[in-house]
Amino acid sequence: MRSKYVDVGGVAVNYLHSGPSTLPDTVPGFEAGELILFLHDAGGNANLWRRQIEALDGEHSALAMDFPGHGRSGATGGLRSLAALDEFVASFAEATALRPFVLVGKGLGAAAAIEYSASHRKQVRGLVLIGCASRVEIDDAVLREWQEVGLGRRPQSFSKDEFAPGTSLDVMREVWMEQVKTDPRVRYTDLALWRDIDLSDRLGDVRQPVLVVAGAEDRLVAPDRQQDLCPQLPNSRMEVIDDAGHAVEVEQADAVADRIRAFVTSLARDVPL
Repeated sequence: MRSKYVDVGGVAVNYLHSGPSTLPDTVPGFEAGELILFLHDAGGNANLWRRQIEALDGEHSALAMDFPGHGRSGATGGLRSLAALDEFVASFAEATALRPFVLVGKGLGAAAAIEYSASHRKQVRGLVLIGCASRVEIDDAVLREWQEVGLGRRPQSFSKDEFAPGTSLDVMREVWMEQVKTDPRVRYTDLALWRDIDLSDRLGDVRQPVLVVAGAEDRLVAPDRQQDLCPQLPNSRMEVIDDAGHAVEVEQADAVADRIRAFVTSLARDVPL
């Protein structure tokens, strides 16, 4: 998978991209089809989107970035507010001179996508939300565990909660190995922020077409909680993917890519949702 760095406010930000490689400090052209920007979940990184980028390559242009403090991006800490996430996405889009794009967000990245779409309407052609609710429930025990891991008081554990029961161990290992690339202190910051975000008053400001995608067996953000987004989003619909939990973009990577492809094709053809 091709990757590059771009300076965003003094932070070296890593991003993966489709299309041909380019010289250092030269942003790829992103000329094919629709442009699609992927935002990862709490504690994740861009590499969790690599299968979707590969599947869409040639037909559409796609890129996924590591937020500061995640994956291979610089900074020692994560962003600590929804406004900071929104500002960072805006700065990244400016630094890479992105034309209007479709925004795909998962979990905390979906919250950032909603905020950015509401505040930058002309820049976002459509929105795909995965594993998202207007407000999520994260137990205090989960936050305490990650805080203690970050302080070195306990080893990092690897939970199966974000996977469907039938998910293979190889897929779970893949997700876990990506998660360990981000400092557990940053994961704690992400989860604390995500729990505090309430999108209820912001959803009505999203005017773009929206596709909500849920894993049928998501135990972190239940499908019915994700379905609750649709009445609050003026131009939205939902699709549920079987045999997948919260890590649906890895568990059922091809199915997610197919849903995204159909959605962006409908935008290109001006077909109503």
